[in-house]
Amino acid sequence: MTEAREKVLLLYSTCDGQTRAITEAVAEHLAGAFPVDVVDIVDFNPAELPAYRAVFIGAGLRYGMFNKRVKRFTRRHAAALNAVPSAFAGVCLIARKPHKRSVVTNVYLRKFFRDHPWHPQILTGVAGALLYPRYTWYDRLAIRLIMTITGGETDTTKEIVYTDWEQVRQIAREFQELVEKNTRGLTG
Repeated sequence: MTEAREKVLLLYSTCDGQTRAITEAVAEHLAGAFPVDVVDIVDFNPAELPAYRAVFIGAGLRYGMFNKRVKRFTRRHAAALNAVPSAFAGVCLIARKPHKRSVVTNVYLRKFFRDHPWHPQILTGVAGALLYPRYTWYDRLAIRLIMTITGGETDTTKEIVYTDWEQVRQIAREFQELVEKNTRGLTG
């Protein structure tokens, strides 16, 4: 039996580029095991979903919300996403605290997936980056206020990457195992 779907799809929605970097790191790990496509969710044609054996989505958070396109895409295509191994990594600054990375402890993940028709097998928060000098004056002010409230960095001259790259590698390993397990189940 030949396998119709060989490739793994990695979609991302990024605010300042960190989610793309995280998604590309997952893709690098998977590339040794599967052909992968990494695509910005705004550029992806949903009609191509059936061509993929698994889907990973990385989504950046800004002001407590994931991009509306991510929500619309995942709701509209929940059946296709549920039909294959899938993962969601919500990239947010609250996840700089390791105890705020699970759907149980991360209010943004919980809020996004409350009553959501898509149920990814891997669902986690990943810390992003704080890039004050790159923000508009309004974003810099608003994010500084949020960081003050949450006990984070408030020096607006700093750029800090909070991403735990070992966590990202672990997510990639878990996702690879999930895809391989699913493949064995189909062919074995």
